[in-house]
Order: sequence, then C-alpha cells, then structure tokens
Amino acid sequence: MPPGGLYTEGIEVMNRGMKRVLLGSTAIVGLGLLLPAPVFAAEPVSLSLGGNVTFEAWIVDQDDTTDRGRGYFLETDDANLNWTAKGEADNGLKYTGQLELEMDSGDGDAGIDEIWIRFQGAWGQIEIGDQDGAEDVMLHDGTAALLATGQHDGGAGSVFNFEGASITSPDLVGDTGDDTKISYFTPRINSVQLGVSFTPDSNQNFNATLADGAANSFEESIGFGINVVTSFDDVNVNLAWVAVISDDQAGDRVGHESWALGGNISFGGFVIGASHADMGNSGLTSAAEGAGSDAGEYWEIGASYSAGDYGVAVGYFHGEASNAAGTTDDEVDFFSLAATYNVAPGLRIYAEFDDIDVDQPGTGAGNDNDGQLFMIGTNFSF
Repeated sequence: MPPGGLYTEGIEVMNRGMKRVLLGSTAIVGLGLLLPAPVFAAEPVSLSLGGNVTFEAWIVDQDDTTDRGRGYFLETDDANLNWTAKGEADNGLKYTGQLELEMDSGDGDAGIDEIWIRFQGAWGQIEIGDQDGAEDVMLHDGTAALLATGQHDGGAGSVFNFEGASITSPDLVGDTGDDTKISYFTPRINSVQLGVSFTPDSNQNFNATLADGAANSFEESIGFGINVVTSFDDVNVNLAWVAVISDDQAGDRVGHESWALGGNISFGGFVIGASHADMGNSGLTSAAEGAGSDAGEYWEIGASYSAGDYGVAVGYFHGEASNAAGTTDDEVDFFSLAATYNVAPGLRIYAEFDDIDVDQPGTGAGNDNDGQLFMIGTNFSF
C-alpha cells in the first residue's frame, strides 16, 4: 500500500488511540498494584476544616482609568474553606482527600475550586482529581520570598488595567491549573524528586460535559518537574525545572511547549529567589506564528527578611512578548515592596506598594498603562 494519504492518517489516528489506552491502562494497573488486598485501616480517618478570610483596601493612580476611575477600591479577596480527611492503612499506605470551596466570585471561580485524592508510600505519591500539576507545584522561584498579596504573583490585576498584555505574572502558558488529571511524584532520593502529570482535556474538570475538539482548548497535556531540595549548614537551597506540553484539540492553534527554571535560598531570616520562563509559540494561531509573534517569556526575582512577627520584601518582574516581524515587543515591568506583621495566631496585617508599567507599542495606541498602587489588608486564617 503506498504511503501518505488515508494510510498515513490512519496510522496517526491509531497511534493516538494506543497512547490514550496505554496511559489509561497504566494508571489503573499502577494504582491496583499500590493497593494490595487486604487493606485494613490502622486508625479512624481524621477530618479537619481550615480556611481564610481576607480584606484589602487599595489606592490606585494609573493612566488608564477605564472602569477604575474612582481611584480607591475595597475588596474581600481569596476567601476559602478546605475540608481535609486523612487516613493510614496497616500496610503503611497513607491516603488524603481534600475539597476546597472558593468564596471569591469576582474572578469567576466561586464554588468548588479543587477536589482530589492522594496516595502516599515508600514508592512516592499519586494524586488524582482536580488539582495543580507537576508543572506548577514543583517550581521553586522568587515568589517564595514575596509577602502581602503576593506582589507580582498576587492580586493587582483586580484593580490595575494590564491592557490585555500577554505576560503579566509568573505563570506558564499552558499551565493546566485545576483541570482533572493524574499525577505521580517520586520519593525524594539524594535531594532529587521527579514529577509528571497527565491532563486529557483542558476543558474538563469535575463533571463538566466533555467537549472534544472545542476551539481554543488543548488535550493530552503532559506536565513535568524536577527539583532539588538540600541544605548546607544553615543555608537551604532549592532548584527546579518544570515544563508543560500539549496538543491543540481543534487544529487552529499551536500546542503548548513552555518551561521555567528557578531556585531560591534561605538563611538567617532571608529568602532570595529568581526564575526565568520561555513560552515559545504556545497557544498561538498558525497565522500569528507565521508572522513572527511568540507567546512570550519572563524573568522575576524576590527577596525578603523576617524577624519574629515582622517581615519585609521586595520583588521585580519583567514579562515580554514578540509581535509580528518589524514591530516592537510588548513589555510589562512590575516593581513592588511589601511588609507584614503577625498580630496574633492566624491573624496578620500587611501593606504593599506596586509600580507597574505596561508598554505595548506593537499593538497600536491606547494599549499602554502606567500606575502606582498602595494596599493595606488583613488576613485571618484558621
């Protein structure tokens, strides 16, 4: 039979089908091997409830005041409840389940945010459900040093106009977030740990109706991570590399190929960290890719010092993305200062100053913004 045409297409379809079957059967068989019978509970399952409530007041001076002309804002941000159940079997298997209820409706995420089950043993751990993947949880970077709202990894987007800029925070393009997935993390051996996550469909979480082939959605996402956690005397060192790859479902966009490299160190009350990420052409239309655009990259750094109940931090973030050939890159620069004070167990107050500059000469007039933000807030966690 001659190559090409329907024959080649049929081989590709068959290979994709075999990949799905292999991934699914491997997960099921692997989980079965990790749960040998009989398994008897060593002690009753314990249940705990936790959460937090946050209130913040912002004063904002920015060039673009569209929908934000008042200049000051009050918000209750990032409030949630977490139910966590834990148990351990006689054979040493540890199992944990968690349900997180998100109360913040302003970002469209009100309702159940995460729900997952974790199995742990000497062989490592498996997580199944709606939870962040290896490309997210395994990264060590400058955000570990940030305080208050999280500075450049925080809540400024609710009060500042970023003008649709491509890269405004240290997040990978293609990060699967809380989409339904299965993840495996190895035991930490000689300070090194590996992790991998498989997400079948970027549109799928909880019991959402499957929409195979939907536009702007991605499938068969694989998240990778490797990190090193070690110490020398009183100095703790963390290094990490993470990545995510995926295929476009509808064939109208480029698949994801994003990666980040970062690390941080801590000693004597100081934490210093940094990271760099490159998104390649992840998620672009074929036309945009052909015209010379890319999905962007970023650099970020954070440093903090804590003594007793007090803490101060400084952070800087730079994100940029290329436009069509012959036009200037779009850039975001974000400088921040923060301070926090622990008033009592579970109760803290904090303040933050941000200076943000959005420069998008490649997209035409009216897409730039510059502003200074001051915030004071309090958080009660339990």
